[in-house]
Amino acid sequence: MSVGLTGITVVLVEHDMRLVMKISNRVHVLDHGMTLAEGDAAAVRENPAVIAAYLGSHGTTQSRAVR
Repeated sequence: MSVGLTGITVVLVEHDMRLVMKISNRVHVLDHGMTLAEGDAAAVRENPAVIAAYLGSHGTTQSRAVR
């Protein structure tokens, strides 16, 4: 049985974005304790603020994401 079918909510605190995007129905992204984005994995993955803060942006050498 899937956890999602039980009605149980699971809060996962994780920096492995591949894992988060693979197993999550909804994603809530924080940056320095403030909400940066929330929604389904596809929407969050495409959010420009999330890309800049965690995935790095084109021409940027700094990123907080562990790849």
